Amino acid sequence: NRRRRPSAMSASDDPGLDKPLVGGSGLAPSPGSTSPRLERTLLITNQISRRFEKFAGLRKGSLRAAVYNLFSSVLGAGILGLPFTATRFGLIPGLALILPFAACSLYTLRLLEWTAVLTGVRGYRPLAELLLGPRLRRLVALALVFNTFGSLVVYLIVIGDLTTGFARSALAMGDDSDGDGGVGEWLLHVAAHRAAVIVAVGVLLCLPLSLTRDLSALRYTSLLSLASIAFLSLSLAVRAAEASVSDGGAAFADHAATGPQLPFIKLVGNLPTFIYAFSCHFNYFSAVDSLARTTPLRVAKVQNASIGLTLLVYLVVVLAVGALYGTGVDPDFLVSLDPSDGLFAAAKCCYLVVLVAAFPLNAHPCAAALRDFFNAPPAEGLPRALTMAAVVGVAIFIAVFCPNITVALSLVGGTATASIIYIFPAIFFRRATRPGAAELAVSEDSPLAADISAAVEVRMLGAHRCAALSLVALGAGAWVCSLVGLFAGH
Repeated sequence: NRRRRPSAMSASDDPGLDKPLVGGSGLAPSPGSTSPRLERTLLITNQISRRFEKFAGLRKGSLRAAVYNLFSSVLGAGILGLPFTATRFGLIPGLALILPFAACSLYTLRLLEWTAVLTGVRGYRPLAELLLGPRLRRLVALALVFNTFGSLVVYLIVIGDLTTGFARSALAMGDDSDGDGGVGEWLLHVAAHRAAVIVAVGVLLCLPLSLTRDLSALRYTSLLSLASIAFLSLSLAVRAAEASVSDGGAAFADHAATGPQLPFIKLVGNLPTFIYAFSCHFNYFSAVDSLARTTPLRVAKVQNASIGLTLLVYLVVVLAVGALYGTGVDPDFLVSLDPSDGLFAAAKCCYLVVLVAAFPLNAHPCAAALRDFFNAPPAEGLPRALTMAAVVGVAIFIAVFCPNITVALSLVGGTATASIIYIFPAIFFRRATRPGAAELAVSEDSPLAADISAAVEVRMLGAHRCAALSLVALGAGAWVCSLVGLFAGH
């Protein structure tokens, strides 16, 4: 009755999981599968992407390409709610809180890599099937469903908030200029209602994009996303520096001296937002396995650089937003940025485009994980369309009634995300290093059949097993924090 052993798989074999974003040929459409206009668009996108890769040194199999892939996977919707959450604890304590969550995320990446080396299986879902069994691995699929679904809800909320802000600003300018009104003013009034924007964008843009089977034209959305975040971070730093110079740093000193803004019980409910901000573990293997030479040192460099760059961006954004707005920042800090400021307006527009384009890149993995949870075969035709329409429809419904992204980030971060980046990697490692684990090896050449300490290249295996158990407890605590935030408020 030995458990069925999955073959050694890469992360790209996981359902709905993106392949490496750079260094591949994912943009080439199959003959006859696209229209001539789309083929020309894909050709132009390919050329631009290749030139950028050559300029940035992101050649196939390079260390930079792997770092880029993993770094772009970490940065996402989590950055939008981080300044608000950090300032609830006080600017300086909030900045300090980011550090331990970054360290925990980096350590669990180490655990995933060590487990993959031990078992010979590379892939989050294959590891779950090997180490948890065919039944319990469905919990991993369920966690992925809620994690990606939470991103869909956050995207729709942010799209609604940003569009509403632009519309209200335009209406205010129209009132000052005593315009004649007309259809344009009517559309602005409609766009000033958040629920109407979420429903319209979800039905007219996000759903049709999600129903498209060929997502190759969106493969380089992460490039635009990183460019938008880089531009936004630079704009925030410039405006924060200008404000500090104009008042001699008095406002920043006041903001820095501010303490916690909420009762302790509500602060606890906000902690999972920090967890959500460092989620990349399900895409980890697709990024690292793109390396031409996979050595322990190069893998560690990819892990360190990706989490380190993410930490740097978060610290810059939180510090700049805290210096500019202090505790007055909105749950989505983009809403706080003055739309009349040219730099901020451009950054907001870029982010709107990124969110709409990134929506199907999360909707497809969500639907695939949902099928995986129910052990359903890949859907085609009408069943596939109905599944995707149900996913998008429920996301629209929740986004309309969700008050802000903090609620969504905290709930998803403390449950699904905490399970994916804390609980499951720790359980994988402990099961792969327990006595008698050699029977789980996918082949006789697997390190599990030889020497565990040599394969992992760690001397304190017992200490790491205890640390993994602590991570399971930390993930369970995150679930409690999410429930506290749900009932106590944010």
